[in-house]
Amino acid sequence: MPAELLIDNNPVDTRKQPSSLQPLSSRLFVVKLVFNIITLPSNTCTQFEEQLHIVEADDLEEAFLKARAIGIGQEETIKRDGVAATKWEFVDVADLKAIPSLIKSTEVYSKIHETSESREYIRHVHQRGKALRLSLQQLA
Repeated sequence: MPAELLIDNNPVDTRKQPSSLQPLSSRLFVVKLVFNIITLPSNTCTQFEEQLHIVEADDLEEAFLKARAIGIGQEETIKRDGVAATKWEFVDVADLKAIPSLIKSTEVYSKIHETSESREYIRHVHQRGKALRLSLQQLA
C-alpha cells in the first residue's frame, strides 16, 4: 500500500490529480477546410474556398472532429429576393497538421504557384506587400 500524502493534514489521493493540477495536454493544429461555393444561376466555373483554421485539441482525431464541426457550422446560404443565390457547402477537412511550437517560426501553409508570367506574379506579390505595409502604417 502506497504511503499516504497529507496536505494541510488532509489525506490526498495520489492516484489521480485534481483537474486543476493536471498538466495541459492539448496542442494546436492547423486544419484546411474546403467549401464548394455554389452560385445560382449556375455559372460555368466551379468555385472552391480553402480556409485555414487553428484548433486546440488533445490529439489528431479530436482536431479532425473539431475541424469537421467548424466546417459544418460555417455552411451558409445567402438568399436574394427570397431565393438561394449563393451557398457555401462544406466539402471536407483537406489537411491536418500539428503545430510543433510557437516559440519560433512555424510554417502553417504552403502553396506552389505555377505561371508563365513570372514577372507579373512577382509584381503582384510586391504590390500586396506594399499594400500590407501601408495598412499597417495606418493602424499605428
